[in-house]
Amino acid sequence: MKYSVRKLTLCLALALGALPVHAGDFTPQQTVDHQGQAYHLANTWKAGQGQIHYEYTTGGDTMAQWHTLLTISALTVPDMKAGQWAAGFKAQLDKMKPVPSYHVAYKDDWAEILVIYPPDDRYPTYEANVQRAVWSPSCQAVMVYAFAEHFPASNSEKEVLAGLRSREKEVMAQPWAPTCQP
Repeated sequence: MKYSVRKLTLCLALALGALPVHAGDFTPQQTVDHQGQAYHLANTWKAGQGQIHYEYTTGGDTMAQWHTLLTISALTVPDMKAGQWAAGFKAQLDKMKPVPSYHVAYKDDWAEILVIYPPDDRYPTYEANVQRAVWSPSCQAVMVYAFAEHFPASNSEKEVLAGLRSREKEVMAQPWAPTCQP
């Protein structure tokens, strides 16, 4: 199974089911600056009712071949806060075979998730993700800022974790406050 932010979000969409949506209008930026690097909107997709994802790549990366990927998601499930989203995400991680290495921390209005998906026969690289989720009152949605990076399979998981921790600091320091128009 391909481990990716997309795959897990789809799993979460299935877990949440088709729920009614009520949210403000979130307009994605065409370009997002992440640590001085310009990421350009490359793909938009929906996963179930109430979930929309905006994927950004940089340089010559494509959606099929990327080294780093930035994803901003709007999860407009009624009465769901960031902590509930993180708990559901953790439950989906625990169901995966093999279970990836991860760390989940959350309160009601915020969440932080770190995940390392191991290489396999189909996808011969590690995929490391840092996800920062916040409840946005203006969007009436959980908004997720996710940064993913591929690491060579020749790296040890300890080396990947060191890279992930470095990216974690960047993501948490990223000035990001999503807003929506009513």
